[in-house]
Amino acid sequence: MPFAIGERFQIKNDICTIRYIGIIDRWPDVRVYGVEWDNVSRGKNSGSVDGKKYFETACPGSGSFIKESKFLRDTCPTYSFLEALFNTYFSCPGHDSTLAFGSKEVEYCGFEQLDSRNHELKSLNTISLNKQCINVISRDPTDREKIARYCGQVQTLDIGMNLLIDLELVLEILVLCTQAEELNLSGNRFQTQWNLHSRNQSFPQVKRLYMISCTLTDNDIAHLFEVFPSIELLDVSMNDLTSEAFAGLTLPPTLKDLILHGNAIEWIPKNILSSNIQNLDLSSNLIGDESVDKAHHSTIRYLDLTCNKITTWELLGKLNSIFTDLISLKILDNPLYSGKGSIADEEDMLYETVVRMGQLSILDGSDITEELRNNAELYVASKVVKSPVTCDEVPSECKIFANNQAYEEGRCPVTSWLEDELIELKIIDKESSSSFLIHVLRGSTLRSLKGIISSKLRTKIAKIQLLRTLGESDFEVLDKDFSSLDNSFLDSGDIVYTILKGRQ
Repeated sequence: MPFAIGERFQIKNDICTIRYIGIIDRWPDVRVYGVEWDNVSRGKNSGSVDGKKYFETACPGSGSFIKESKFLRDTCPTYSFLEALFNTYFSCPGHDSTLAFGSKEVEYCGFEQLDSRNHELKSLNTISLNKQCINVISRDPTDREKIARYCGQVQTLDIGMNLLIDLELVLEILVLCTQAEELNLSGNRFQTQWNLHSRNQSFPQVKRLYMISCTLTDNDIAHLFEVFPSIELLDVSMNDLTSEAFAGLTLPPTLKDLILHGNAIEWIPKNILSSNIQNLDLSSNLIGDESVDKAHHSTIRYLDLTCNKITTWELLGKLNSIFTDLISLKILDNPLYSGKGSIADEEDMLYETVVRMGQLSILDGSDITEELRNNAELYVASKVVKSPVTCDEVPSECKIFANNQAYEEGRCPVTSWLEDELIELKIIDKESSSSFLIHVLRGSTLRSLKGIISSKLRTKIAKIQLLRTLGESDFEVLDKDFSSLDNSFLDSGDIVYTILKGRQ
């Protein structure tokens, strides 16, 4: 059969799109197929050979040229939806009962029961036809009736990683699969747009839709919400979508999970902030320091900003003001956190983030314990005393320590109210005699003090033992972990010795 530019095929285990058919100067007597691979690593060029351009590729280096003989030999056969369904869930009619192992043939038994079970396809709630080389829905007018009969009850349908290029084919499937609540179309590279004017159909039964790496455009998103008005989860990762794809849209009130990983989002649209979305994944986008409007409020509870372009702490202040219900934040692999190679630097960034996002329960996938929060607050408090700052307004993180007493509005220096609440202790490692100064709140417990010291010494808190000198050679062990520093009679200027358990 003749092939056409734009058609998709699977060659061995990788999928490609035909971008060129003809001859090239290098092989003037051979028909050649220029293809663009979904897997960029399979490519050898960008549609050029010997300095001559034959076709364009969306991703540099994802193209290659294949001689027709090799293309025909290695290309996997394509199937209709119904053919793939039968191939996966039915045995071929009239099969014999032998299996070949090299030159030997053996008879097998027991497959009749499997066939019988597979023929009860009508009872299946889930059908997975992932990567089955499906490029059309049917090849015969009677196929649609069979699909409706076998798939009418299916609730989860996976036809991802196939060769579909026409979005209208998806609607044909959904007309027949009337109970489908979850639909996976990921990896099909759609080249035609929704034709809603001709169909005027919607599918409110679909609640969860996955369209990862489907070459969707910004304009497709509005149509998606029209076709699926009751969607609860939408994953459109890896489609090169921009913020404009969502700006101004009325999002379905049912939408709770929006996954936009690996797109080109530069700012968070206001309608997303004001929606009913609970989980927003913006990882691997272009979110920067001016990406949100502080005047807005959002009820989003889970936010992923991993691997973006955040460079300043000011954005975290905005996030803290906007996402007042936020439980979990992922924010690693941003420029703000890059270049911090030492353990001490990592802890510094961790403590700053915990304090600035005070309502969080989970940071970068790890629970924020009460001990971690206390240590973070003490750490930031000590930084405030040592380095007074100037501010236009009271930073939210400082409200942790007092009712805005530390800051005065309008570019005034910070007043040093903490000087009366903080004590400076000299910590000496009894074995190495190395020392350092720390600042802690008077009301802190000895366990909190151990937490700060363990961070400095890069060891576990359980290994830290604290001692206070009673004379030239006498020491008192400070072992009442939950006693305050005041009750332990520690004050500014005192010396505390540390010993690591197991080496004294």
